[in-house]
Amino acid sequence: MSRTKKAKAVANTVPVPQDAMEADAFVQRIGDAQRRALVLKAALDETIAAAKKRAEAEAATIAQQIQDATRGLQIWADANRTRLTREGATKTVRMPSGEIAWRMRPASISIKEAEKVLEALLADKKLGRFVRTKHEIDKEALLKEPVAAAAIDGITVKSGIEDFVVTPAGMQMAAETDAKVAA
Repeated sequence: MSRTKKAKAVANTVPVPQDAMEADAFVQRIGDAQRRALVLKAALDETIAAAKKRAEAEAATIAQQIQDATRGLQIWADANRTRLTREGATKTVRMPSGEIAWRMRPASISIKEAEKVLEALLADKKLGRFVRTKHEIDKEALLKEPVAAAAIDGITVKSGIEDFVVTPAGMQMAAETDAKVAA
């Protein structure tokens, strides 16, 4: 005798307005909470911006100190390189507080006027091997043909998704103000 489990109704754990007047009060509470959240975020952003400015200024000073000390050390090391590297036997010199070394950088490419270089590479068939072609899925094209797109394995077309939006009075203006300030 097997027993089947009955699905339990999920208990509603959030308050639900009972009429239009209560619903309006909910909208007002949401608006008040959103405004408080905006004020908190603005204060946080100001605090972060001030802390970031102080840290960046201090970090710039430290970076300059490191750069100056490194350059001075390099001048000394270059003047004493033969002795330090035992006449080229090593490129690394160990010291009690760390090490210094001379390293050859790997080859690199520098391109000026990339568009002209690309045109020249494409014009000469023998140089085409130096051009990389990037392939990517065109989502805009797929959205223009949703039926054909949905027939392709691995592609799901999502449409008709509805969101519930609450816009308390005054919040539209605050959101627009935030967008203008951010721009």
